[in-house]
Amino acid sequence: ADDFELDDPEYAAGLSGRSYDLNSTLDQDTLIQTLGRLTGVQGVMVCRASGEVLRVRAVRDANGLAGVVAASAMLFQKRSLRLLSADLGGQTVCVCPLGEHCVAVIANSQANVGRLLVELQQIRVAA
Repeated sequence: ADDFELDDPEYAAGLSGRSYDLNSTLDQDTLIQTLGRLTGVQGVMVCRASGEVLRVRAVRDANGLAGVVAASAMLFQKRSLRLLSADLGGQTVCVCPLGEHCVAVIANSQANVGRLLVELQQIRVAA
């Protein structure tokens, strides 16, 4: 590991391939709390692959972004995408499909989007 990684307090607290049962509200909440600790994150959504929002925790009202996430989920059905990042001006939405679900992170302009994408790729769905 590089020295800067050892100095980064978020590096040690990463998701590191942890498995989550996204049918469980407890695991949904745990995942939301874990992603919510990352710098710049303003909200996290757990959705079905159809776009139906199951759980959301956001600093501001996330109803407007629910449509963006639902549209993103539909995109994943039509294409073999594994990750999506959309710049919405002052916010960035990162979406990752996970089996029958998808997870979306809404971040401000201060967030390290590369870091968010890496963290999303580390999430595993429990069998």
